Amino acid sequence: MISDILTSLRDNFSPLSPPQNYLSILDLCQKAAIRIQDNQALQYTGNQYFNYGSAFQKAGKRKEAKIVLERSLELDFSPIVSKEADHHEQSEEDKKRAMTVRCRKLEMLGECCAKGEEKDAFALILESMNIQIETLDLATDVAFMSLGQLMKKEEYLTRLIGCLTRFTRDQSEWSPGEAPALDDEFELTINDTTPPEVKAFVYEVQVHILLGMTHKGRDMSARKIAQKALDIYTETQCPLRRLRVIERLLYLAIMGGGDVEDLLALASEAISTLTATKVHW
Repeated sequence: MISDILTSLRDNFSPLSPPQNYLSILDLCQKAAIRIQDNQALQYTGNQYFNYGSAFQKAGKRKEAKIVLERSLELDFSPIVSKEADHHEQSEEDKKRAMTVRCRKLEMLGECCAKGEEKDAFALILESMNIQIETLDLATDVAFMSLGQLMKKEEYLTRLIGCLTRFTRDQSEWSPGEAPALDDEFELTINDTTPPEVKAFVYEVQVHILLGMTHKGRDMSARKIAQKALDIYTETQCPLRRLRVIERLLYLAIMGGGDVEDLLALASEAISTLTATKVHW
């Protein structure tokens, strides 16, 4: 019965002229599925929330999209879903698929935030990025692939990092010669469980994206983030990747008219280490 109702609703749904009381119908289907403990019907209801949210977003109806996407997210933690997970062990593939869908919901919710809700949008997309990182086996890839290869392979993760990086603001109130203050509220916070080399990769992607932007404070942000990656690669003894970051810092120093002597010394040291011993890239 629940499936028939949802199918009929789906067949008559349009984001520009949605069926009357469609939200009430979805809510009743959700309550009915929970009442009879029908996990399949509940998942089908959650899929419809998500599909309608996606349709509303594409149609530019952000307010409506936000409502149904939030309800779809709530269903990820419903009593039935949790109970099923406890009694039936999910395959790794199923877990990754569910996490990827959750990532997309969070990203879409972030995109639905209006002007003045930038912090909320950033937090949602940041959570999406951290979940996406958990689904990937990046620790091996970062050791053997170039930055460009890895960005191409993990296109969705790169896109999320790009969305977050673009929250860097243009501070129009700066006076000439004044050092801009960086907004720590839009700083990427990566989960503590993430391997350090993966964190450094995320920082490298950020620097790469920043250097393609033109706003004020770009170079200062890029230097700060590149230094984080450099510190990690120094600590984990990855001279080739360390050298890659030093090259970015040298570029920034040269373009900004800064001192390059210390960076050249670091580069020389990294090259010597790289050529003298067998080390992790």
